[in-house]
Amino acid sequence: MNTSSIHSKLQEIERTHDVQIVYACESGSRAWGFASPDSDYDIRFLYLRKLEDYLGLSKQPDTLQFDLDADLHDIAGWDIQKALRLFGKSNGALLEWLHSPIVYREDKEVMSLWRALVPDTLMAKPLAGHYLGMARKTWRGSLQQPRVRIKNYLYALRAVLASRWGLERRLPAPVRFRRLLELSSLEKDVMQELNHLLTTKSQAMEDDTVAPYPRLHAFLEQQLESLTEQQAALKAGSPDFRLLDVFFQQLLLGDLVSSA
Repeated sequence: MNTSSIHSKLQEIERTHDVQIVYACESGSRAWGFASPDSDYDIRFLYLRKLEDYLGLSKQPDTLQFDLDADLHDIAGWDIQKALRLFGKSNGALLEWLHSPIVYREDKEVMSLWRALVPDTLMAKPLAGHYLGMARKTWRGSLQQPRVRIKNYLYALRAVLASRWGLERRLPAPVRFRRLLELSSLEKDVMQELNHLLTTKSQAMEDDTVAPYPRLHAFLEQQLESLTEQQAALKAGSPDFRLLDVFFQQLLLGDLVSSA
C-alpha cells in the first residue's frame, strides 16, 4: 500500500474543500484484519470547517464522499459536528473509526480527549442494535444460500461478537477480529471452524464462496436469538450531549486542534 498517495489525497481534500482533517483511518475488512488480496481501501476521515461556517445561516455539507479511484481508494468523511451527534447516539460505525488500528492522520490531543468520552456517553442498546441489524441482514439473505461468500460469514460473525461485547461490557468491541476472538469465550468446535474460515479467507478473492459450516450456522442462529432478546430488554436511553457540546465548543474556538 502506498500511504503517501493517501496522505496526498487527504491534503488535496483539505485544499479543495477548505477543511481541516483531524483524523483519517482505515475501516472495513482491512481494519478488521480479514481483507482479501483484491480488497479496496475504505478510508474514512473527520473534518472541521472554519468557525464562520458553523455560525452562518447557510447549511454546509456534512459529508464528503469520493468515487473509488484507480488505486482502489474508497474515501469518505464526516463533518465533526455530524460525527459528534452520531457519537452521542453510540453509532457503531463511528466508534469503529475512532478505534481503528490503521490510522493515516491524527490530531492526538483531539482524538485522545474524544475517545476518553466513550465510557460516559456510550449506550449499549443502540450500539448492540447496530451490529444485530447487520448480522440479521446477512444471516437472512446471503447466508441462506447453498454457497456462501466467505466475507459474508465473517461480517455476520464479527457483528454478532461485537454486539455481545457491547451488551456484556458496555464498551465498543476491539476492531481487530482476531483480537475480538481471543477475548471472546467460544466453544472449541466453533473456534476450529472459525480458524479454518479465516485461513481460507486470507488466500481467497472477494467473491470466493464456501459450503456452509454447520457449527458456525448453528452458532450464529443461537446467538442472534439470544442477543436480540437481551438487547430488546434494555431500556432505551436518550443521548446526553452536554459533554459533547463542551468538546465541540473547544474545537471551534481552537483550544484543541493543532494548526500543523
